Amino acid sequence: MTLELRLIAADDAAYRAAVRELHAQGHRRFTASPKNALADAALREAGDLGCEAVAGSPQAGGCHVLCEADPAKLPAALHALIDLEAGTIIAPRTRLAHDARPLFLISIPKAGTHLLYALAKAFRYDAGIVCPAWPKPKHWYCLEYSNSHTRADDFFIDTVRRAPFGNRHHPFATSPALFIYRNPLDILVSEANYYHRDGNAIFGGYLGGLSFEDRLLRLLDDPWLFGAFRDRIAGFVPWLEFPNVIPVSFEELVGARGGGDDAAQRRLIWSLMLKLHVPGDPDRFAAQVFDPESATFLSGQIGSHQEKLGERAMRKFLELPQDFMQALGYDAAGGGVQGRMPRRASEFLHRPLATSEETFWNTPILIEAHCHGRNIVRYRGRFYGPRDENLAALSDAALARIPSAENPDDLRRMLATLATPLGRLRQKAVRLLRRDNGLTGNRRS
Repeated sequence: MTLELRLIAADDAAYRAAVRELHAQGHRRFTASPKNALADAALREAGDLGCEAVAGSPQAGGCHVLCEADPAKLPAALHALIDLEAGTIIAPRTRLAHDARPLFLISIPKAGTHLLYALAKAFRYDAGIVCPAWPKPKHWYCLEYSNSHTRADDFFIDTVRRAPFGNRHHPFATSPALFIYRNPLDILVSEANYYHRDGNAIFGGYLGGLSFEDRLLRLLDDPWLFGAFRDRIAGFVPWLEFPNVIPVSFEELVGARGGGDDAAQRRLIWSLMLKLHVPGDPDRFAAQVFDPESATFLSGQIGSHQEKLGERAMRKFLELPQDFMQALGYDAAGGGVQGRMPRRASEFLHRPLATSEETFWNTPILIEAHCHGRNIVRYRGRFYGPRDENLAALSDAALARIPSAENPDDLRRMLATLATPLGRLRQKAVRLLRRDNGLTGNRRS
């Protein structure tokens, strides 16, 4: 059953051309909603081609022309199609398209990080990895540094404490994010299989001399280095509750080759396409996700703990508080329910994506004070080096005279140069040249 999303320009010509292209490919049934000028143009074109063309909801296997061009209303219109199993959807490309904004990736260690990376690559996101001050559209990034394993408390407590402006200007809130989680019992087994191997983790020597069972026991509750396994996983649980974060379970994403279910994988990928506005075919994307050649791949199977966990390890696991298992939607004994899928999978699949609209674009934000006699201030897409000027009160011409750069490091180097005698002389020469050019222009006028 073909399922496809196509994004086109929101104008009559593009919609009529899309209908003609689909007709040439053999499609003969068209629906359109909501009723507006775009829908009228599309249905009229389909009718002129001799096709069945009606206003209304999509029909299974047919072509539905979604004509909601308002970016504020389009997400809800696309979200209503999540349970569609067959058909071709035509929708307008807006500022919410996947190639018009960045994406953040978050993962619990050993929960399928490379599956998540492979999905982002299949969706045609480029790997930005380390997030700059102004992230690029169509790139995916980690929240901190080059590590996608960012705990929520680290980002929202520790980083907020250290970052200027309470980190409110961070692009996370205004961008979508994908968070992959997995049955913690399988995560535990994967940790014990992987961390002790030479070169896999800087702390590998701490586990290197232990048997598999002893590694499990140490990873479950270590008073010296790792702490309690429950606490390590619990640090990621808050990501489930953020409206701009789409939780993705390993069990859904891995597909049949990883012991999952291809139908569940297809539903998940289709829902992500609709939320992130990614055009394409979910079946083709699914074929690119599972990678047994990944450097960290060992078995990649659902429910591996059922064969690998002995009685001692399971007993110690059950001694831990089980609140983190419940929050993620898993049962300690059975590895999940409903075909080993987490209980909350359907909840997250049907939850709308919502991002913040506040970018603080027009708010001067002090990033660093007293840098070579100036401040570093983030404002309108650049970093400025004023002394005590209120940037928001300056005219464009006055603002242009303030030293500025696209990133703070370049500005620091610029301010360091300007702070030298030669730098001050050059700055004075530039001001005089600008003044003379202005006088010359006045004489010519």
